[in-house]
Amino acid sequence: MLKPPRDIRGFTLIEVMIVVVIVSILLMVALPGYQHQLRKTRRNIAKGKLVEAAALQEQFFVNNKTYAFRLSYLGYTDADNDNDFMVDSDAKVVADGSRSRIYLIRLQSSDQDEFLLHAVPQLSQAKDAQCPGLSLNQAGQKGVAGSFDTEACW
Repeated sequence: MLKPPRDIRGFTLIEVMIVVVIVSILLMVALPGYQHQLRKTRRNIAKGKLVEAAALQEQFFVNNKTYAFRLSYLGYTDADNDNDFMVDSDAKVVADGSRSRIYLIRLQSSDQDEFLLHAVPQLSQAKDAQCPGLSLNQAGQKGVAGSFDTEACW
């Protein structure tokens, strides 16, 4: 009968537990920073959609001498509603009930001379306590829901 060589060894339970503890500590330090960066990236998608919708409003105004009072008039035909639509993390318009939605883009008010667009965080993005909602009007004035710092969010 052959005996196994004595120099082949495995890991002890203590060594494995030490590695698990070290990896856990690293995750506790890195995960909040990653989630914060992810929220900022998604916020940039919302800002881009607001600016895009505002540019379409300006083009509509040039062509019709009035602002559109429905987002569907601006070409957002994939939207389930005429005055709002949802976007996902790929900046694509998605259905209202989609689990991948991150922002609701809404045309809150519009008349001949002015409009107001809002971006309201949805699902996991709603945890963005720094910037709970963004807005943009016809004059290019940027806003944040509540009394939060506009410059930090925009």
